[in-house]
Amino acid sequence: MFFDYDDEKIIVKSRTNVSERPIQNERLQDALSAMYFMRTQKIEMGGDYVFDVATEKKCWPLRVRVLRKEKIKVPAGRFNCIVVKPEMQDDGIFSAKGDLYIWLTDDESHMPVMMRSKIVLGSITVELISDSLEDFDKLFD
Repeated sequence: MFFDYDDEKIIVKSRTNVSERPIQNERLQDALSAMYFMRTQKIEMGGDYVFDVATEKKCWPLRVRVLRKEKIKVPAGRFNCIVVKPEMQDDGIFSAKGDLYIWLTDDESHMPVMMRSKIVLGSITVELISDSLEDFDKLFD
C-alpha cells in the first residue's frame, strides 16, 4: 500500500492488481505505522488509543489498550515496560485471530522490546537483541 496524501488516495498493489481508493482523513495509516505513531503519544495506564488504519481491503479504527507495567528481560537487557494490546478488526499484521501483546519501554522513546502473539501452530515471540547501532551493523558483516 502507498499513501499518496498529496492526491488524497491509497494505491494498493498486489501481484495481479493495482487499485486506488480515497484517503478518508489525513491521519490514516497502516497498522504498523500506527504502532510507531503510538510510541510518540503520552501513554497512560488503562488508556485506550484509537487510530484510523487502512488495510488492502478497507479502513477502520485500530484500538490499542494499555494493560499494565512489567519488568522484562530480553537478550538486549532488562527493561521497565508498558504492555499494550492492539485490537484489529480486520486481517492484517495484527489480525484479530490471535491476541498480540507489545512491550514498550516505560520512557520517552517507548522502544518496542518484545512482541508476543498466538498463531495457528502455537505462539511467536519477537525479542530485542540489542539497542546499539554498532551491534546492528555487525549483523550484516
